[in-house]
Amino acid sequence: MGKPWRRWLLIGAITAGLMTIVADFWSVKNIQVKFHTEAAKDINYQIFYASKPDKSFSEAESVKKTVKAGKHDVKITLPVRKIFKFRIDPGQNPGKVVLSDIRLEGRSTLNIDDGNKFIYQNHIDDKKIEGGKITLVSNRNDPYLVYKEKFELKAGREIDFCLFVISLFFALFVSTKSVNYLAKFKVLELRSRIDIVFLACFFALLFVPMSRISDEEKSEQENRMLAKFPTRQSIKTASDFSKQFEAWFNDRFLGRDDFIKIYNFMDYKINNKMENEKVFKSKENWLFYKLEHSIENYQNAILFSDIQLKKITAYLNEIQAWCEANNKKFYFVIAPDKNKIYGEYYYDLPKKRPDSESKTRQLLNYLARHSKVKAIYLYDVLHAHKKGDLLYYKNDTHWNLLGAYYGYQEIMHTIKQDFSDVPEAEIQGFSVVKHETGDLTRMFAPVMQKKDFTEYKSPIINKQSKCHDADGNRKPDIVCSNPKAKLKLFIQRDSFADGLIPYLSQSFNKSVFVWHEHMSKSKLPLIKEADVIIIESVERATAKFANMKFPKD
Repeated sequence: MGKPWRRWLLIGAITAGLMTIVADFWSVKNIQVKFHTEAAKDINYQIFYASKPDKSFSEAESVKKTVKAGKHDVKITLPVRKIFKFRIDPGQNPGKVVLSDIRLEGRSTLNIDDGNKFIYQNHIDDKKIEGGKITLVSNRNDPYLVYKEKFELKAGREIDFCLFVISLFFALFVSTKSVNYLAKFKVLELRSRIDIVFLACFFALLFVPMSRISDEEKSEQENRMLAKFPTRQSIKTASDFSKQFEAWFNDRFLGRDDFIKIYNFMDYKINNKMENEKVFKSKENWLFYKLEHSIENYQNAILFSDIQLKKITAYLNEIQAWCEANNKKFYFVIAPDKNKIYGEYYYDLPKKRPDSESKTRQLLNYLARHSKVKAIYLYDVLHAHKKGDLLYYKNDTHWNLLGAYYGYQEIMHTIKQDFSDVPEAEIQGFSVVKHETGDLTRMFAPVMQKKDFTEYKSPIINKQSKCHDADGNRKPDIVCSNPKAKLKLFIQRDSFADGLIPYLSQSFNKSVFVWHEHMSKSKLPLIKEADVIIIESVERATAKFANMKFPKD
């Protein structure tokens, strides 16, 4: 290290290495959708995409852009590393729209030169395809085009010059200090080159976790939304930024999922412990979910604040008022957490309050005093039937089809108070089914996963309805029709409503099941044509309604 040029050469090499490691900070990976459009009026385009092959289209993975009337070349950037599906929504009531020169650009380019490669859905009055030129006519709501060919497109890389300079300065500072320290380390401590190389490699490895930051919205393994990068709106103090940044980084650094799997594997092998941060095995092989404050909810240790109660009630009252003004009936359905029905198999934890004083009961009492919303909490009906047969899967967070059937009966009992002639699903008998693996099973590392051969009683339905997925994905809008019924249903739901679909679809002429966190304005046409509006939520997730607003016209 005696010659200065050698030191600067080493500093340059280390700087280059650090810049490569932290490339995700100073470079932007994205995919661009480009097309030419012609229209007589402004069009509110929305591009939906799927970052995994089995993902459905959702508002979370979509980008909007308003294009003025006339002829324009449009470029829309998708903030994602890789996509497998995409669709184009030309907004509501677009009239006549001409699309051409459609292509997706990333590491490579996908040119769509044939309009027949799209599926045209939802209120398209007329269309004409001439090679890659597509002419659509729609004077109704929410038409869209789904690209039906299989593909995988990886993002290209663009340099953010500002972040590049900041990262370069940081890397140069760190490498200069490191080299100077190692030079003194060698002289003062009389260390060998092997010691120096080991120390240098150790410090280099500290930067590896930041070499790849996940851009996923949700952790499928943990069944929760990942923390988001701090925004101006979310930061009020300096400590807010540090806490939010730490949560964002802890959720997304390279190798996080692998470290969790290794930890769970070692814990299982050494302690034979069937538990991790998401799920635990309890009495008689029952599995229970731990996230989303599930343990505190079981103990009734936390209640809603006055502000939360007011906000939730205000949101539901908005929907109630809109339904009254439009001659519709609104119902708010809460599916109990599994631990509230089968608490005897749970941890040996004392309850801070009885279930009669839970946060859900608190919300119901508040709604009764400050709202006309008809809330249906399915706790009592499920407790009334649990002595007969199992109503929830032992290895899953959800109720089984028998539990869902009793829930459906309770919902219909309330609906019939407003619509006495609405038909109910006919049950022809019962079968016995197994549920060998559930979502809780999959939250364990593979070595810990065990099949469960418990038998469950399942109703056999006299099916009068037909259902289809609106866009052919795993979590789409599911639309069912039954010509023997009269009323129409719109239900905003979560995964618990999967068990209700076979039953509710028998009771309505048309029933639309929308999986989403909140009511989207794009769904207003479907809401408007329904006679019955239902919001369904699992008990542990009801706090989310404090942050929602009903999308009025």
